[in-house]
Amino acid sequence: MDVIQPLLQARPHALLSALGTSDPADVLAFQSLLPGGQEAVAFLNTITSAAKKVTFHPAEPLPGQLRTWTYGAGNQNATNSAIVQGTASSSSLAHGITLPPESMVVLEAR
Repeated sequence: MDVIQPLLQARPHALLSALGTSDPADVLAFQSLLPGGQEAVAFLNTITSAAKKVTFHPAEPLPGQLRTWTYGAGNQNATNSAIVQGTASSSSLAHGITLPPESMVVLEAR
């Protein structure tokens, strides 16, 4: 998780807040407004047996192309874990995001 932590927590003056989702019982979500106007959101699917699709509404809309980091605990352990980096367009998230079982997904505006 070393790649993910600096995005949300370790930047001076970042404003971290809870982010509501359509399933707050199973998915924890946070939004970070970073210095310089950059934004990031993080989702944690606490369900171990199923993917979850949730909708969300950040305080500020996420613009354009987003960088993504996905960590899924399934089939992994302390010596076999992976963080998958990718991209997504903000428009592709208009109807929600699907989170793998027992996972953390971070989206960061470029």
